[in-house]
Amino acid sequence: MENNTETRTRMTWLLRMEIAKNVNEGVKHWLRDKIDLELWEMTVSDTDDLIMVVDLVEKDEISAAFEKASYLDTAVRDVIPTEVWNWMSLVRQGNELHKS
Repeated sequence: MENNTETRTRMTWLLRMEIAKNVNEGVKHWLRDKIDLELWEMTVSDTDDLIMVVDLVEKDEISAAFEKASYLDTAVRDVIPTEVWNWMSLVRQGNELHKS
């Protein structure tokens, strides 16, 4: 699986776009008509976790990004685009094969 600067840049862009959509949805649901600060704080916390995944990808620490993403709550993992998830998984598998 390809893991170069161009691919990592594309994957981080895809992740950032979905994170932005998720935050916008959080604003719509938790801060507009009826303010629910507890659920908004959860959205903020989930966003922080997703940003950590982006940061790891940018640092070319794909295996660590995949591990971090794997431990996220299911709803948060669902924010990660399938293309990014599959790419991280394949890069991680390739890294594991090279260690053996």
